[in-house]
Amino acid sequence: MRYPDISGDKVVFTYEDDLWSASIKGGEAVRLTSHPGMEAFAHFSPDGKWIAFTGSYDGGYDVYVIPAAGGEPKRLTYHPSYDRVVGWTPDGKYVLFVSNRARYNELYKVDTAGHYPEKVTVDMVAYASFSPDGKRVALNRFNSDRMNWKGYRGGMQQDIWIADVGGKKFERVTHWTGYDNFPMWHGGQIFFDSDREDGRMNIYAYDVDSGEKTRCTFHKNWDVEFPEIGDDRIVYVCQGYLWIYDILTNKSERLSIDIPSDRWRMRDLFVSPAGYLQEIGLGADGDYAVVQSRGDIYLVGTEKEKAENLTRTPGSRELHPALSPSGDRVAFFSDRTGEYELYTAPTKAGAEWTQVTSGSKTYYYHCIWSPDGKRILFGDKDYKLFVADVPGKGKSGAGKNDKKEKNSVRKGAGKKASEKKDTGRGVDGGSVKMIDRCYYLKDNEIFWEVSDYRWSPDSKWVVYSKVNENLNNSIYVYNVESGKSYRLTDDRYDDYSPCFDSEGNYIYFLSRRNFTPELDPFMDNNLNRDMSVVMVIQLKADQRPPFYDVEEDKDEETAEKGESADKEKKDEEGSKSVEIDFDGISERIFEVPIPSGTYKALAAYKGHITYLSRKDFGFPGLEEFFNPNSVSYYDLKSFDADKEETKTILKGIGFYSLSGDGKKAAYMSAGMAGVVKTNGSSSAGDGLLNWAGLKQRVTDKRFLLRSIYPREGLGCDLPQIRTAHSLCRHEGRHELHHRPDDRRAHRLARVHRRSRRSAEDILLQGERRPTRRGSRA
Repeated sequence: MRYPDISGDKVVFTYEDDLWSASIKGGEAVRLTSHPGMEAFAHFSPDGKWIAFTGSYDGGYDVYVIPAAGGEPKRLTYHPSYDRVVGWTPDGKYVLFVSNRARYNELYKVDTAGHYPEKVTVDMVAYASFSPDGKRVALNRFNSDRMNWKGYRGGMQQDIWIADVGGKKFERVTHWTGYDNFPMWHGGQIFFDSDREDGRMNIYAYDVDSGEKTRCTFHKNWDVEFPEIGDDRIVYVCQGYLWIYDILTNKSERLSIDIPSDRWRMRDLFVSPAGYLQEIGLGADGDYAVVQSRGDIYLVGTEKEKAENLTRTPGSRELHPALSPSGDRVAFFSDRTGEYELYTAPTKAGAEWTQVTSGSKTYYYHCIWSPDGKRILFGDKDYKLFVADVPGKGKSGAGKNDKKEKNSVRKGAGKKASEKKDTGRGVDGGSVKMIDRCYYLKDNEIFWEVSDYRWSPDSKWVVYSKVNENLNNSIYVYNVESGKSYRLTDDRYDDYSPCFDSEGNYIYFLSRRNFTPELDPFMDNNLNRDMSVVMVIQLKADQRPPFYDVEEDKDEETAEKGESADKEKKDEEGSKSVEIDFDGISERIFEVPIPSGTYKALAAYKGHITYLSRKDFGFPGLEEFFNPNSVSYYDLKSFDADKEETKTILKGIGFYSLSGDGKKAAYMSAGMAGVVKTNGSSSAGDGLLNWAGLKQRVTDKRFLLRSIYPREGLGCDLPQIRTAHSLCRHEGRHELHHRPDDRRAHRLARVHRRSRRSAEDILLQGERRPTRRGSRA
């Protein structure tokens, strides 16, 4: 129960986003509205005959009125801004509401006929209450209480002000450093809510003439919320119940109200996964897409009508799916054990999962299968990069270190071999090995983890980028047979998003090394735009440099050597073995003939390089990392290495991934997802996934309450917290008592789960905020 008001012997409040009324003596409540939209902030008119409220009926949040006994709502305002009802004028002719139609919230009034609203000239307003004569108004200027900053003492803290309606006099009457809000003018007193004594919000009275403040309620463990006054009583919310404070007797009493709701929100429902899609990837031939939506993993056909939910786990969340090269298995992370672990499963609904990792205490990023299907590559929020053997696929050989090879920058050993130990987190004898770890934070606090990594075509090398001490990324490779890392680029430029070409001859990567400063006349500073350049590393010394003309005889001689060497480097499966000549490799780094721009997500397939490009320059928006399916301002470019030509193959997207053969690309854009061919030209909306009518069943939502708090403490007494939360879910009332703008506990629990780290982490880097989820690759 939220947002109550009182008039005479009736109270009105919001429950299940509908308006209800009940007697101040308790008993059964009566539903006044039933629209699927939200109705809130209800206020009785001074004569008790009407109820004004904010409703989300027609796409926005506007002011409506209904008879106090219920009836058809009448709309009074028509503006795209949020119009929040705060009361009535004392004469009952106007409804008062707050709206940010200007730069900040201001107070307006509108008559019950719905004429054009008038502004009340009293500066910016969050909450307001008129004096009985209508000449003055008590108000809060800020609404920091809705920001849920418990104990906030900053400059946007709330105080009670009194202003003349004409705006000629403006006086601050409370000076507490904490919260003083919800002013309610009653006779010669202004009642308000404050945490000024014991840290809990309670009701106080301010005498307008003497300035004396008196405490009225004495709740110790729960805050008083949403108080509203009527006649000689104040109704408010505390501990999830409605309470009434009698001004004459100075006593508070809890109401016992029965709400005869059908609780339809708790029933099972069926939703389309297409509206909640968060990740998408393709198999080797692109005939199937693997999708993560609403915590489940789906397999969707791209050439035929087929869609299947592979996990069906309402009590856990699965994410970061990846199809195996053969297409018969899918890898993903799940928190079914309480912590995220890596699993594989056949691409069939209801199939048994195989757990790959165990004992995890962190949050993971996307996983990638090796081309031979024997290993899985993944990173975590603690800046670590791992390779795991796939159970049943044989050992990878990781961890067999060549002790004779020295640790040097030229040889590229990024870490000592002794530090690359098996983590011991494999299941059933499998190996999970840490490849490398980053010890520095990126200055923009988004690209700080090791999150862009790729396999070589022969499954024996991993290429990735890692942050250096000067906050530039460098490109590294790791050999899974020797267990050693090699550094390929120095820290002069910011190098990122590396990948092997399909033949294993080159490594492509992006680098911010184009500097064309432009003067910003407003900030008196320089701006660098279009900094990204596509670079290539020639892996073998005896090959011809890519994209550069040399003498014809040398070309032929070099080509013959290269072809002869290629034939000798075939392994038993027929794929070419990748070899890297580290001596002099810094002299074999070239620029690809692609104009500089703002690029990310580099990938390669046979004879082509693909990447995302945008016209705007600067730092990527947060939505690219937290909600990539909403982004639509990138174009997918493809560079033909033979013709040295670039074309746009997909416009208006935010994320893409290639099929194993590079012939298809899956994408997400502004809530849409689809698959298109890379040999054509497409736009967002083409090739949309066909879900074949598949719906996800959302089961009894009561289980969600169990996931609000973590198993380990937040420095608090968790049994007490759980007991307190259960009191909010009092019997017969299954509405979650989370206000739309108040999910503190859930957020704290989620942050806690993703921010746990070892003592070593803290000693190395000190306190830091938990890593955000995201990837550059």
